[in-house]
Order: sequence, then structure tokens, then C-alpha cells
Amino acid sequence: MFCHRRARASSAHRTPGECPLNALLNVTAFDAQFLGAYRESSFLRHPLVPPAVRDDLSPPHDIHQRLNGSPGVSDGQLPDRAVQLSVDEAVRLFGSLPSHVLVLHSLYRVQPLFDSVADQRTFDDRVRRAFRRGTYRQM
Repeated sequence: MFCHRRARASSAHRTPGECPLNALLNVTAFDAQFLGAYRESSFLRHPLVPPAVRDDLSPPHDIHQRLNGSPGVSDGQLPDRAVQLSVDEAVRLFGSLPSHVLVLHSLYRVQPLFDSVADQRTFDDRVRRAFRRGTYRQM
């Protein structure tokens, strides 16, 4: 993840650099909604993850390209429209891949699609509550 760090007072420009996730996202609000339902990619560096899993990465997949053949993020452009992805569609697209770890190029403009309206509303409400701007600043 990249952000802009503040340049020294003597410099008028900002330089790009890595920044922690909590500089962009309020992790506490996110965890209040999704704790235990996700893993950070750093779990692959944990010493108890066997090499057979850690090293068996798929090539990056572009969901937009796989779903409808339209250019997605792989050509350097961000998708101009959203796509919806159900569990069944995800299994159809990626379930037969031999890799232990599925690598997605981006989830930009990919929206989960649930079978029931109630489940969709519940998820959408959780997302609205989870994504709050981070307040952490590292100088």
C-alpha cells in the first residue's frame, strides 16, 4: 500500500512511500465488523505456514477480465464499472485452480453478491460501518 509522506519543511513536494494500513483505514472500526473473517497477506510469512502453501501462489487474476472479457486493471487502467461476484461465480472462476493461494490483481469495483436481499443488506451495512478513515499519522 502506498501513500504520500509529508516532505521536510524545506521541500515543497511530497514523495511517495509505503505507509501503514491504519494511516488509511480505521482498523478498529473494520475489525468491529469483520474480525476473524479475513487474513492479512502477512500470514504467509508466519513460520508455521508450510512452504507448500506459502510458495504455491497463483498468477495474479483480473476478476473483471475473467467475468466479462473487458479490460480490467491488468492493462494499467482502473475499471470504469462495477461487477458483482457471487460465491457460486467465484467457485466457478477459481475453484479448480491448483494453487493454494489465490492472488487477485485487485478487488477494485468488485461487489459481493448474496443470494438473499437480507444477507446483501446486512453485508452492505457492515461495510458502511467498517470503512472509516484512519487517523494514525507517522511523521
